[in-house]
Amino acid sequence: MENPISHEEMDEKDVVYGDSPPPQEGPWVLFMPRGLAEAMVTLGNVLDVKTWGELKSALPPAMCNDIWDIMQDSEEFEDVEGEPPAETPFSVDSIYGYAERDWPYVWATAYQSDWIPGEIIDKYGDVFSGMTMGSAVLFEEEKLDQIIAAFAKLGYKCVEDRGLVASANWAQW
Repeated sequence: MENPISHEEMDEKDVVYGDSPPPQEGPWVLFMPRGLAEAMVTLGNVLDVKTWGELKSALPPAMCNDIWDIMQDSEEFEDVEGEPPAETPFSVDSIYGYAERDWPYVWATAYQSDWIPGEIIDKYGDVFSGMTMGSAVLFEEEKLDQIIAAFAKLGYKCVEDRGLVASANWAQW
């Protein structure tokens, strides 16, 4: 599955950090572009909408388009031309891959390697491979000051926001 969040959110220099979901033992820190974190919170907050119109009013157009593209892959919607009318019933279960926990495929620990500069990963990251999600990067909490300084040197602004990071990772907890 593709990331339902556009890569535009990944190009930000405004970074939040907080506790990492526990893929392995240890105190780990997770870094996310603020835009990605906020988009994931938004996506998580619309899982109980009842119509396509409610979904469209709750999400940015690009996310709705991505969801519709995924939904058209299912038998239920394969013959529907164009976007469904606002009153069309919507259930998150209609999104191909949701029931299997393949969507949304936003495993922030793995996506760190997509946007964090390689020099920071090489110096401070602990890269590991998971059974189903591929490789991921972990950062030890004890190196936090050094990691933040490395980000700052490259023009990033890192702000601790454990609540936002935890809320953004609803798909993984």
